Amino acid sequence: MADKQDSQPDTHDRVTELLEFVSDRDAWCPLCGYNVRALTEARCPECGQELVLTVGVRDLSIIWLIVTLVPTMFSGIAAALLSVPMIVTLIMTPAMSAPWGFYVLVSFGWASGIFGILLVRRRYAFLRQPHKKQKAQALVTWSIHILAFFAFLIAVFP
Repeated sequence: MADKQDSQPDTHDRVTELLEFVSDRDAWCPLCGYNVRALTEARCPECGQELVLTVGVRDLSIIWLIVTLVPTMFSGIAAALLSVPMIVTLIMTPAMSAPWGFYVLVSFGWASGIFGILLVRRRYAFLRQPHKKQKAQALVTWSIHILAFFAFLIAVFP
């Protein structure tokens, strides 16, 4: 059984790997963007940031995730805010209640907010999908929310 120390390269090996990697290729400091090609030490000569060799995504695009989350989070927050006066009204004046359309709207908002929370939790699965599929999901989400809003308006203000 190999001990933990054998499984991880020591600091000297990591620095050597970094310097070898940037010796003949362009790479940029993640802090200031300076080209660190042909470094002689594991520190950016421009800003002084200590550098390490890692694997990562260069230009992660989260725009469709954000576009999909906006209506879900807005609906969830609106539902939470609308729930308070509705509950207070039901407790204070049980004979008076909001029109049924408000209950449908608030229920939709809660469901939408829960969907948004689940999407945040599964964001990596969403981001692994092709951009075309992400865009389609954003379009469907917005369409459902716009249709729900108009249905609410028609139900409450006939």
